[in-house]
Amino acid sequence: MTSAHDSGDAAYWKVRQDRLGITTHGETLQPNEIIFCERLGRLYNHQELREAIEWLRQGEKGPDGLRYPQYDFTWLALDGTDWELKSPVSPDYSSIKRRLRDDIRKGKTRFIVDLGRHPLTPGLAGALAKYAGHRGIRLAVLSDDGRQLYFAN
Repeated sequence: MTSAHDSGDAAYWKVRQDRLGITTHGETLQPNEIIFCERLGRLYNHQELREAIEWLRQGEKGPDGLRYPQYDFTWLALDGTDWELKSPVSPDYSSIKRRLRDDIRKGKTRFIVDLGRHPLTPGLAGALAKYAGHRGIRLAVLSDDGRQLYFAN
């Protein structure tokens, strides 16, 4: 039997997105973005999440038909700065680095990596802190299904 989560049922995800209570400016969030917000809500208490983040309207399309790069959300509770969400398939250094590389080349400087249910190991935390310092980026990691938030720098 396939669950609604696996089937990609739009109505199922719309209900979950609406339940977040955050400002999305009419954007339909992707399932990984909704799950990230739910996890972040565990840290902020779901009632406070709507005051902690605001999803950004996605950029206009350029002449090539592609959207201009822009951050995913404004972290109102953290100096009101814009952040890019990365949800790597695998919680290892190589996968995370690959997910960050293209956006760093585009000039983005603030990222949050959602490791899902995986814990952040001391070795990975150290490697990411070194990478962030070397690349001159701010990097946060959400792990343990939203129970731990780590800032690499």
